[in-house]
Amino acid sequence: MPALEQLYGGEGKVSEVLIEVADGTDVMQASSAIKTLYANLGTPVVTTSAEEMSQRIMGVLGGIQTSLTAIAAIALLVGAIGVMNTMYTSVLERTRHIGIMKAVGAKDRHVLELFLIESGLLGLVGGAIGILVGVGISSAAGGVLAGSLTVPGMQGASPSFSAVYSPWLIIGTLLLSAVVGALAGSLPARRAAKLKPVEALRYE
Repeated sequence: MPALEQLYGGEGKVSEVLIEVADGTDVMQASSAIKTLYANLGTPVVTTSAEEMSQRIMGVLGGIQTSLTAIAAIALLVGAIGVMNTMYTSVLERTRHIGIMKAVGAKDRHVLELFLIESGLLGLVGGAIGILVGVGISSAAGGVLAGSLTVPGMQGASPSFSAVYSPWLIIGTLLLSAVVGALAGSLPARRAAKLKPVEALRYE
C-alpha cells in the first residue's frame, strides 16, 4: 500500500506480512521458526502472535485497572470526608431543631437514625452520579479507541470496543456508597444524638 510505503520507507519492499497457520500448529514454535529462518537468510524479522498481543493488551488493561482502583479508593475517601463535613454542618444548623425534637419526646436513637439515614442517602446519590459519569466516560472512551484503530479502506475489519455493566456491580456500588455515607456520617450523628435539649434550645 502506498500509505505504508510512505510511512515505513522502502518503496517496493515488504514491511509487514500476516501469516495464518494450520489448525493444531503451535503458534510460538512457528513464530520461532520464522525468525530463525529469516535470521539465517540475513534478514532478521520481528514476529508477533495473536497470543502475544493478547498478553500485552491484558497487561496494559491490568495496569489501567490497578490505576482506576486506586483512583476509586481515593474518591471514596474524599467523598466520605465530604459527607462528614456536610453532616457536621447540618448538625450545627439544626441544633435548635434537635433540641425541639428531644423536648417533645424524641430519643437519642431517633436522632441518630435520622442523621444516619440522611448521610446514607447523600452517599447513595453521590454513588448514582458517579455511576452515570463512569458509564458516559467508558462509552465515549470505547468509541474513541475504536475510531483510533480503524484501518482506512477496511471498515468491515474495524474493531469494536464496548464497556460491560453488570447489574450486580451497579447494585453493589450503590450499596457501598450508601454504607460509606452512613459510616462517614456516624460521628456527626452521634454528636447530634448526645445533645442535651436545654443546651440545644439555647444554641444561636
